[in-house]
Amino acid sequence: MSGLNTDKDKMKSMMKNPMLRNMMGDNMDEVEKLLDDDQTVKQMQGFWKQLDDMSLSDKSGYDDFIKK
Repeated sequence: MSGLNTDKDKMKSMMKNPMLRNMMGDNMDEVEKLLDDDQTVKQMQGFWKQLDDMSLSDKSGYDDFIKK
């Protein structure tokens, strides 16, 4: 299984989390549909990587971003 499919499977699994579903409300089904598009999944992976990198290199900037 490719890394993309593995990540996609992990993301789809996260979508079943009741707390996340509650936070996303009515938008959750639309977000879940986005995971069927490989390009969107790649963009999401890039976004998470940027956040991970920022949390290590610029803790205060990361904290400010998350608070907003």
